[in-house]
Amino acid sequence: METQHWVDEACDCQYLDSKQVEELTEELMQIGRMLNSMMDKAHSFCEQNKWMIHDETVDYLADTDG
Repeated sequence: METQHWVDEACDCQYLDSKQVEELTEELMQIGRMLNSMMDKAHSFCEQNKWMIHDETVDYLADTDG
């Protein structure tokens, strides 16, 4: 995670102490678990709305020969 990288950078620069890093890392892990759970259950809250307008899929071809 990018955020974890910046927590590590802040620790290396001594902006955060080890206790703060530990707390932030645990919070980041919890957020990651929640996001993974949401992705696993996306079908339950991202259902197709029958009133929603959808564009047709169009295949675009490019002439790469010349």
